[in-house]
Amino acid sequence: MKSKFNGRLLGYIGISLLEFVIIVFSLGLATPWAICIAQRWSAKHTIIDGHQVVFDGTGWQLFGNMVKWFLLTVITIGIFGLWLPIKSMQWVVKHTHLLPDAPIPNQQPLYPQAPSQYPQQRPVQYAQAPAQYPQQRPVQYPQQRPVQYSQAPYQYPQQPEYKQDGNNNVARFLLTFFLGWIGSIIINHSDLKPQGYTSRTLAYFFLPSITFGIYGLVASICNLTFDSSKDKNIGYKKD
Repeated sequence: MKSKFNGRLLGYIGISLLEFVIIVFSLGLATPWAICIAQRWSAKHTIIDGHQVVFDGTGWQLFGNMVKWFLLTVITIGIFGLWLPIKSMQWVVKHTHLLPDAPIPNQQPLYPQAPSQYPQQRPVQYAQAPAQYPQQRPVQYPQQRPVQYSQAPYQYPQQPEYKQDGNNNVARFLLTFFLGWIGSIIINHSDLKPQGYTSRTLAYFFLPSITFGIYGLVASICNLTFDSSKDKNIGYKKD
């Protein structure tokens, strides 16, 4: 099976610049999301033994681990800091998987085998005539009347429609309220991105300066009432 990495130089430069901008402009607070974006790009362009690599870690998960590791480092007077690189690598590997059904196109078998050639054998002919058995009459069973039940069919209770998780709305509000357009970039490149919608990064970048910050405040607050069933949501556009 073939293993390869098909990432390009321009893609690597772009993802590195995006990671740098997110870390610098968020004063390091958005570092977990920047790391997840880079790991997801690397996994997307990696194939191991003919199977696509996927990375399913999220920024919130890594942020929680970083807080835990920081507290352990403080409690142990810096001793736990020696294990931080190992813990980070273990977390990345834990959230890296192989897709089972993603073979490389036009993949040749590893050990091709030539078809076995055996000498052709003549069919054996027997002189004995086939045995004839007396024909048996089919057994007729008395017809049974169908049982009629008076009980009405069971009706399953109607399941409530799925609604948008409120925790994601709170997370989008915090990112756009404190980080503005940087938070909008994080939303579009993480699991916080609503299905079918894209956060308006350029609007978060230009409009607050024109409206003296009013647009950024209103758009971030509207994240708390985001509903994908609506035709329009302030701060988002349909894909």
